[in-house]
Amino acid sequence: MPRAKGGPKTRARRKKRLKLAKGQYGAKSRLFR
Repeated sequence: MPRAKGGPKTRARRKKRLKLAKGQYGAKSRLFR
């Protein structure tokens, strides 16, 4: 996975990812790659 240089912005993205993964781990998390 490529690391994005954004700082806090990337952290927020990770939080969103975790929320999506909690709801639909198989489908959305893969598409969100």
